[in-house]
Amino acid sequence: MIQPLLDGLWNGFLSLGGALGVEGTVFAVIVAVLVLGFLLGIAYALYRAFGMPMRRHERARLLLDLIEVGLERGQSPEHTLGEAAAHRERALGRPVRRLAARLRQGERLGTALEHTPGLLPPAAVAMIQAGEALGDLRPVIPACRRLLRDGVEHVSLAHHYLVLIAFVTTPAWVGVFGVLSVWVLPKLRQAFEVDLGAEWSGLLEGVLTWRMPLLVVQGGLLLALWTGVILYCGGPRLLHWLARRLPPAWERWRTALPWNRRRVLRDFATLLAVALDAGLPEARALALAGGGTGSLRFRALAEAAQADLARGVKLPETLARLDESGEFRWRLANAVFGRGGFQAALAGWIEALEARAFRDEQLAAQALTTGLVLLNGVLVALLAGGVFQLLVNLIWTGVLW
Repeated sequence: MIQPLLDGLWNGFLSLGGALGVEGTVFAVIVAVLVLGFLLGIAYALYRAFGMPMRRHERARLLLDLIEVGLERGQSPEHTLGEAAAHRERALGRPVRRLAARLRQGERLGTALEHTPGLLPPAAVAMIQAGEALGDLRPVIPACRRLLRDGVEHVSLAHHYLVLIAFVTTPAWVGVFGVLSVWVLPKLRQAFEVDLGAEWSGLLEGVLTWRMPLLVVQGGLLLALWTGVILYCGGPRLLHWLARRLPPAWERWRTALPWNRRRVLRDFATLLAVALDAGLPEARALALAGGGTGSLRFRALAEAAQADLARGVKLPETLARLDESGEFRWRLANAVFGRGGFQAALAGWIEALEARAFRDEQLAAQALTTGLVLLNGVLVALLAGGVFQLLVNLIWTGVLW
C-alpha cells in the first residue's frame, strides 16, 4: 500500500518538474532543500520565541544589578544607566539604550521604564516608582528581584509543559481526530452499510454524532494553549499593552487566579513594610503599597483602608479585607511591638505566600496536562472500541450469510 503511494508521489514530482522545464531529479532535490529550509526556519523561530523570556530575564537582572551597584557608589540610576548604554554592550540591547535616551531627556527612572515596556514587568516598574516616592530605591530592589524569580518559575513551567502540549500533543491529536471524524469515519460508515450490508452502531456512531462538539472543545483548548504561548513569548511589552487597553478584564483575570492574587498580596505587604520602616505616615504608606502592586483592585482596597484610617480605625484592622486568614493583620499588629521592624515581622509570611503561589501554579499546570492526556486517552479508547465493535458486527454479518 505504501509503495504505490510513494511511486505516485515520485511520478507527480517528475511530471511537475517536466512542466516547469526542470529535470525530475533536480526538481525533487530543489523541493527537498526548500522543505528542509522551511523546517529549519520553523525550528529557529521556535527557539527564538521560547528563548526570548530567558534573554529578557537576564537583561532585567543586569539592569537591576547596574542600578544597585550605582546606588552603592553614590551615583544616580540615570548616571549609571547612561554610562552603561554609552558602552553599547550587547547584553543590554537596544531597549536599555532607549531607556538611557529618555533619562537624558530629563525623565525620571520610573517614568522612563513605563515608557520603555519590555525591560521590567509592570509590577516591578510600579515598585521602582514607589521607591522613587520613598526617596530611596534600595529597599525595593529585592522585591523587584523576587518578581524576576517569578519569571524564572514561568519559564520552567513552560519548558516542562507548554512546548510538549501546545506544539506536539494537542495539535497532532486535534488534526488526527478531525480527519478521522470528518472524512474517514463517514466513508467507513458508507462502506459498511452500503457495500457490506453490516450494521453501523455503537461507539463510532456516538463519535460521529458528537464530532462537532468534541472538535469545538478540542479547538477551544488548543486556542487557550496558544493564547498562553502568546502571553508567555510576548513578555512585559504585551502585558503592558493589555493593562493599558483592557484594564477591567485584565484585572479580573489577574486576581481570579489564586497564585496571582497571592503574589500581588505579597508585593503589597513588601512595599507596605518598606514604607512603614522608612517612617512614612500610614496613609502615605498604604497609597504607595497599593500603587506599587500595579493592581487596580489593590489600589482600591488601599484607598478604602485610607478612608478607614481617617475614621480612626487602626492600621491592622483596615487591612482585614486583604487577607481572609487574618495572618497579615496579626503579624502587622505584632510588628509594632517587635524590634526588627515591619519587614522582619512579615518576612516569614511573605515567604509562605511565595511558596503557596508556586505550589498552586504547579498544581494547576499538572491538572491541565493530566486532564488533556486523559481526554485524549478517552477519545482514543472510544475509537479503538468502536473499531472492534465494527469488526464484531462484520464477523456476525458473515456468519449469518
